[in-house]
Amino acid sequence: MWLRLLPRVKGMCRDLLLLLFALRHPRLPGYIKMMLAAALLYLISPLDLIPDTVPVVGLLDDAVIFPSMVVGLTCLLPAAVRRDSEYRIKQLQAKMPYILAGVAALLFLWGAIVVWGLYSLIF
Repeated sequence: MWLRLLPRVKGMCRDLLLLLFALRHPRLPGYIKMMLAAALLYLISPLDLIPDTVPVVGLLDDAVIFPSMVVGLTCLLPAAVRRDSEYRIKQLQAKMPYILAGVAALLFLWGAIVVWGLYSLIF
């Protein structure tokens, strides 16, 4: 079951990245920006259709409504904005191995500093 969800999660991440790149585009209509802001506010707002205190169902409405809003907003993007944003995603994907290597190096360095600090405190 989880393996069937993985392509959908990847598609959702790609759509969200597409919207984030489209936000910086100068020809993006203002109503799309407002709708994305409303979707983000709904996600973090304590006021929901179904309160989050209700077990499972409270979080399930967030897990359904927010992705639906993101997919709907990607369909509303103008063709030029979508094309430019997809081009920027391809550029980012080309740089991704270098970015991941840099992040891994920084995490390793941070971990080494923490271990060294703990070692100096103990001994």
